[in-house]
Amino acid sequence: MKKKVLVVEDELDVAKVVSARLRKAGYEVIHAEDGIKGVEFAHKHHPDLIVLDLCLPGAGGQSVFEQLQSSADLTSIPVIILTGIKDKFLKDELLTKGVSFYLEKPYNAEELLGMVKKLLSEPEGKEL
Repeated sequence: MKKKVLVVEDELDVAKVVSARLRKAGYEVIHAEDGIKGVEFAHKHHPDLIVLDLCLPGAGGQSVFEQLQSSADLTSIPVIILTGIKDKFLKDELLTKGVSFYLEKPYNAEELLGMVKKLLSEPEGKEL
């Protein structure tokens, strides 16, 4: 079964490119164009991973992340922040609060796919 990724991104061009790359890599992709739909879709579709922009209409990315973290059935979903905000303090704060990765735009597509693959890879067999 394909792993499901929710892309919460209001810039349609960015969303299309990210979604196409993820689909090509074998993931099922759901897109939400604002923060309110992002939270709604997370509850409805229970994705395996979320790629989240911070500058969103409706509810900003930080608010979305906080809502995800406060929901018992969503708190374990890894979140990759993909944003144009270059703020080291914000980055450090979000990573401390549980964001898996923080990637600034313009981003390296291979780096993003590598992060997704790492977060969604099945655990290796336990060694005795």
